[in-house]
Amino acid sequence: MALRRHSVSSYKLLQLWVAYSHFQAFQLEKSTIKRDYGKISKRVAAMPELEDEIAVRGWMMARYSPETCRRMLQQFSACCDWAVRSRHIPSNPFEGLDKDFRKQSKQDRRAFTAGERDCILNAVAKDLYVHPSPRVPHSFYLPYLQFLFWSGCRLEEANALHWKNVSTDGSSVRFCEALPSDTRILGDIKTHRQRDFPCNARLRTVLQRLERVDSFVFLSPKGCAMDSHNLLNRIWRPVVEELVDEGQVREYLPLKHCRHTFITLALEAGIEVKDVAALVGNSPDVIYRHYAARKPMIEIPEF
Repeated sequence: MALRRHSVSSYKLLQLWVAYSHFQAFQLEKSTIKRDYGKISKRVAAMPELEDEIAVRGWMMARYSPETCRRMLQQFSACCDWAVRSRHIPSNPFEGLDKDFRKQSKQDRRAFTAGERDCILNAVAKDLYVHPSPRVPHSFYLPYLQFLFWSGCRLEEANALHWKNVSTDGSSVRFCEALPSDTRILGDIKTHRQRDFPCNARLRTVLQRLERVDSFVFLSPKGCAMDSHNLLNRIWRPVVEELVDEGQVREYLPLKHCRHTFITLALEAGIEVKDVAALVGNSPDVIYRHYAARKPMIEIPEF
């Protein structure tokens, strides 16, 4: 019988994970540590006393989806690799355990058409679906939504955009910071490479109409940085769902699909993929694999 390699109990795993998280905090964004590593810390802390990694895997399988189990086992393996190098344990018992779970594809490249985009913006601009006597009309958020649709930036990049990174005439903006709505921790952008975005006439008009102050460009009604998660639930979802019910928009898509829409329409307009990638801060390969949506109706030419 083959000797079993060194095992790790759930109690030991929690100790290792906490130490690993502290180590990673020296080189990762605070928002990543709080959001991603913190989530796993809570899950490990919730585990009962389990004998070894196989019992840990079984406990997770009874509670989480296969994809969540796969991702967590990957993280545990990375943690134990670090623990081996740090002389905390002699071997990595989680190595390869994630391979038993088939990776689930979560690529969602759907996008709005130009007409649907304009329909959404028009509904927001005219407060078509706002409740009677609202504290804040939907139209208050119009510049933010226009910026998302017309720049293709990530939500956290728009949240963090500061006036110091907008040219005086609004002809360009520099994306160099990110402010996730879940952690509210200002940090570096996802790619860690700042980029300059040239604004066309309609985007310049949006920026020129806003009050230029020593703060973020897009502010909440209370004067704080925009919270895209709050906006999604209170403004975006009800407006888009109403438009879907009325047949003016094909289907509901989350707020982040403003980025998918910009990328898809830019490609349809004939902008080369390498240039679109540079504008939105991705590689051409990522553009095609994750963002570019096909047309809802494809007309086949006669040939």
